[in-house]
Amino acid sequence: MRTLDGDINYYFNNKKYANSAAYSRGYFKQQKKSAGSFIAGLSYARHRIYFDFTNLPEDTMYSSLKTLDDKSILYNSYCLNFGYGYNLVFSKKWLANLTVIPSAGFNSYKKKMSEDIPNNKISMNTKVKAALVYNMSDYFLGFSAIFSADWFFADNYTLVNSFGNFNISYGMRF
Repeated sequence: MRTLDGDINYYFNNKKYANSAAYSRGYFKQQKKSAGSFIAGLSYARHRIYFDFTNLPEDTMYSSLKTLDDKSILYNSYCLNFGYGYNLVFSKKWLANLTVIPSAGFNSYKKKMSEDIPNNKISMNTKVKAALVYNMSDYFLGFSAIFSADWFFADNYTLVNSFGNFNISYGMRF
């Protein structure tokens, strides 16, 4: 699988809510009071997924997969996002964040079978982010997890393409 994605978001309560206080690499902004914000934006994702069904064990093969040797799917998602993020400041130095951003739009894709056939389908995706940050006067320590799931609907099957990552950041502010 190869994936390239990007988001452009607007935070409605951007005067009180700082997303960068939870997910920035430098943690330059520090949130002093708990606050949340609705989030709206646009997202784009390009996915190339390749399946080789011949490597599956015989006892796990479904009868519908036995006729397929391999399958490659290339699709692009164009979506509108609308979600919510909340920063909880539970002591002077600790910040916790939870953000959920579902999105809906359309997929433009090609299936590799006998020939490439362009098609358009509905796209439904979700991003869930969680963070915990400890701020000292000039130092910070941050933990964050980001999970993304993209739903792909075709004529005779549905694919959920998902991935997650976990980050640990430690640094000094100058």
